[in-house]
Amino acid sequence: MNPVMKQLIRNKLTQLTPKELQSYALIYNVQLSESQANQIVNLLREQQFDPFIKEDLTALFNRLEEITDKQTVNKAKTILNQLIQQYGVADWFK
Repeated sequence: MNPVMKQLIRNKLTQLTPKELQSYALIYNVQLSESQANQIVNLLREQQFDPFIKEDLTALFNRLEEITDKQTVNKAKTILNQLIQQYGVADWFK
């Protein structure tokens, strides 16, 4: 695990814009509304979490479900999983 790359990923998650998230959704064939993208991005910015710690990621998705719905959580998980696979960092998220 490369600590520098992990920090870059953490920073990217907190600086992600709704438009960027929607562009990833399009790439991975996930229908994500502007409202859903805004809700996800706002949570990423306000929530202190480490995406490489399973408990933190679970808590983030639970919080997202509280403020949105299960469908939005599933979409966020799909996008994250596709990004993880694309960049070959699945072993960092165990």
